[in-house]
Amino acid sequence: MAVFNTASGRPNIALVPAATINSASSRLRCFGLGRELAGMGYRVTVGIDPDNPPHVLLVQKIINADALLMAQWVHGNGGVVVYDIDDYGPEALGSLKADEATFSQFMQLVSIVIVDTETRHGVFLKEPGFTHIQEHWVIPDPIDYIESSNRETPKAARQPGEKLRACWFGNAPNIVPAIPYLQEIAASEEVRDVSVMLNADYVDYFHQNFPQFNTSAWKLETFPSLFSATDFCVLIHATTFEGVQKSNNKMLAALALGVVPFVSRTPAYEATALQMGIPELIVDSPKDVLDRIKPGIFDGIVKKMYSTHCSRELEQYFPVVSARMFSEKIQVYLEQRG
Repeated sequence: MAVFNTASGRPNIALVPAATINSASSRLRCFGLGRELAGMGYRVTVGIDPDNPPHVLLVQKIINADALLMAQWVHGNGGVVVYDIDDYGPEALGSLKADEATFSQFMQLVSIVIVDTETRHGVFLKEPGFTHIQEHWVIPDPIDYIESSNRETPKAARQPGEKLRACWFGNAPNIVPAIPYLQEIAASEEVRDVSVMLNADYVDYFHQNFPQFNTSAWKLETFPSLFSATDFCVLIHATTFEGVQKSNNKMLAALALGVVPFVSRTPAYEATALQMGIPELIVDSPKDVLDRIKPGIFDGIVKKMYSTHCSRELEQYFPVVSARMFSEKIQVYLEQRG
């Protein structure tokens, strides 16, 4: 395969997702990226099409024997291997690598590493196994469930005495630091109910151990409408090596769907709250949440969430913006590579 020349058109891109579209990580950083790039005129495949060899192979997160074989084939034919990773550390959920030998061989073929946050970027600039790579890019997560955004039609103003609906959603093990918050919120006179939407295989456990929550299985098809029916959510990152690297994607989804996100004072969440002009979203304790859901205070936060400033800042996270960022960077890289 000849080395790609940008003068002849756009490169073929092959994507290797870590999971299915039901995983937010793969949905946003692989399938969603592919959809946007295809709309921009790229030829995008999931996996390798032998009849149309890729100029660029993007492997998302999971490194195993299959990923190594694909990388060896693409690299051997003059293509570029890109590693996109948005989960890293000893306690990272999921197995990121089959074994050290496979991972090491794969990383020797990688030309570009892409991460989702500035904090993670800082980690990889110093992390053994990554320091030999010259190209380290930060491409933020885009807004999830963007097609369900309803910011043009703000929710009706809260009526006197009307109670709020609270929510948590995500991969069940990530709920641990939010549990104390949710328990106190469930007992608040300001709150009607607390919904928890997570992996189906954890629902029975939560029914038995946390009966004060309305727990249900997260489903891609129904989540946006169920989530939009709530008033606020609590999103708390653990303050671990892995937790502080995490992105703001849940927070962005909440803002886009008109649900107030109260978030932990961890890097991506704190930066986003300040960017949106709503520092009140940052909480350090359950009491902070309880104070901010009082009628006058909460109404002010909702008003800020629907402000022109917040709407304009959210536009920076539209999926097409992330895809354009990738497109521009890969085009420049390929041109310089020659």
